Amino acid sequence: SADEKHILHAWEIAPNGCTIISLCNNNTAHYPRNSKQREIAELIRTYGRSESFGECFSDAERNTGINIAQQKFNLNGGEVPDAKGVELIKKYIVELEANLEKTVWLEEIFKRYNLKQYKL
Repeated sequence: SADEKHILHAWEIAPNGCTIISLCNNNTAHYPRNSKQREIAELIRTYGRSESFGECFSDAERNTGINIAQQKFNLNGGEVPDAKGVELIKKYIVELEANLEKTVWLEEIFKRYNLKQYKL
């Protein structure tokens, strides 16, 4: 299906250090029935996580009647930061800019989430 093609294409072209966030049919992510769906399920197990949202588009103009799942993949193969992790990273970047001695803390965050470091 189209969701499988889009997710696998994003995986192929995304640069190292990138996090891919996608929505797809819940069955694609959690109940794989073909080789492309099994490939996506393996990517989830190895590089990310998936969260079921249920019928989140039931009130949409074009109701799909399909259970939806969100996937997050980290191309470094590390843990995908959740909202708290992202906020923690932002907090430490601000602290780093204010006081360069905080570099050790920032390195711990990058190590924990296996993020690629970029110049600020």
